[in-house]
Amino acid sequence: AKLLDESLDNVEHWGHIIYKAADAGDNITPWHQDEAYWDVNLSYNAIGAWMPLQDVDLTNGCMWFLPGSHKGDVLRHRHYGDDPAVHVLEVTDSVDTATAVAVPLRAGEMTFHHPRILHHAGPNRSNAIRRAWANEFQTPPVERDVPADRPWVLQGIEEMKRRHQQSNR
Repeated sequence: AKLLDESLDNVEHWGHIIYKAADAGDNITPWHQDEAYWDVNLSYNAIGAWMPLQDVDLTNGCMWFLPGSHKGDVLRHRHYGDDPAVHVLEVTDSVDTATAVAVPLRAGEMTFHHPRILHHAGPNRSNAIRRAWANEFQTPPVERDVPADRPWVLQGIEEMKRRHQQSNR
């Protein structure tokens, strides 16, 4: 709540567990911004948290962050491989990752990051599944006067509607 400059009573959260398969070869989590996934009609005051459930390093896909990248707007993204059926997003704007910082962590340690900071995770080349808990903490979002220009979000929504209609036939 302090990181959001808000009382605890006004902070919402949601999260999920992320599994990265063992010996996944080059199966990376591409460079992205968390806010690129969010509703284009809403404005957010949020912070992300990422906690590995076992030690993470370069071998099993620790997170990498690009310092200072949170100071700009949400960059252009697309669905991974240009497939709207894939939930994973990747940034399409040219990004210089020369100053990116790897963040190895021990189990239970945690990063907190701005939803616009560029980040990714490398492949898991270990012989064990890499598990992490990801959570977003936010104040109630505010309706935007003009929706954000993020066509990839709308593509994903249309794809979910299409799949839902097919499954109900």
